Amino acid sequence: MYNSRIAKPKDYPAWNDFIRISPNGNMRQTTYWGELKEDSGWTPHYFMVENSGGICATALIQERKLPLVPYSLMYCCRGPVVDWTDERTVEHLFASLRNFLRQHHAILLRMDPESTLEPTALDEILRSHGSIKLSERVTKWNRSLYTTRVVLDADEQALFSRLRKKMRQNINKARREGVVVDYTRHQDDPAVFARLMAGLETRRDSLLHESSYYARVFDLLVQEGVGYFLKAKFNNEIISGLVVVVLGSKAWGVFIANDYAYRQLMPNKVLVWEAICLARKLGCRYLDLGSTQGSAEYDPVNDHLDNFKEAFNPEVLYYSGYYDIPNSFYSAFRAVERSLLPRAIRGYVAMQRLLHSAK
Repeated sequence: MYNSRIAKPKDYPAWNDFIRISPNGNMRQTTYWGELKEDSGWTPHYFMVENSGGICATALIQERKLPLVPYSLMYCCRGPVVDWTDERTVEHLFASLRNFLRQHHAILLRMDPESTLEPTALDEILRSHGSIKLSERVTKWNRSLYTTRVVLDADEQALFSRLRKKMRQNINKARREGVVVDYTRHQDDPAVFARLMAGLETRRDSLLHESSYYARVFDLLVQEGVGYFLKAKFNNEIISGLVVVVLGSKAWGVFIANDYAYRQLMPNKVLVWEAICLARKLGCRYLDLGSTQGSAEYDPVNDHLDNFKEAFNPEVLYYSGYYDIPNSFYSAFRAVERSLLPRAIRGYVAMQRLLHSAK
């Protein structure tokens, strides 16, 4: 007997434990991430399926209300999390999700699930349950369909030898010049992190966040048993910071930023290497370095962020694709998404930055 419902706060520890132990579990399906995205204007729904053995499927669904109309968009980033080979559970999950969309007047639920299955096998399962696969490999409002992961299957010396020669030289040079890494906690860490991230957002010409947003990052992601804040210091001053989230045998480098005045000391390179060492000591199988948001594919030749990651010799994981569970007005939205939505998002970012600079 299956039961589908929205998780309550008392269920959050069991939810996160399920994500932690699942082979298909991703950090962006935890309640920590859902609460953080809530500060960015998304409404999280913690949709779960239970059977006699407890939780057997979860879907962190982020909902964004559309202006002027009683409809919304829903996105399940790197989810749902389920054993995709369990046909009965998957069937119940999709039937329940379709009902959930109708109840909430959502135009669609978009998914880009993580799975240990071969992409073709996952594709067949998703299509068999009424999902529509998009032809696009990138959209303006969903996460890129690839990620980079440093596999931690050797000792530190062997892992270090896998790095690009220039990267090894840069890390050693930074250490000789006095860059050290510390991840002990300090009461000023949230403010330091907010300062570093604000500088990065300004340089990247991206969406800006208030310092309160990064205070929430610390509340949710940098806590006992969840995450760490690695700090690169020079002459006792913090010149770079990296937030690492650890779930069981998996780790993610989530936010990284440096003080631009000290960029020639290459502190970010030292931090990523130290994060690799930390994740290995904690028994993790990999450290996920993420993707370049808005990019269709991994491109270390033309993309400077991918080039930076390439120096750490990562494996590149491509997700099967974007899949939609459609509902009312789906075809109309898809036409708007292709033509008008990219311009609307660019306009929103420009207006947000203009208002921010006027403060």
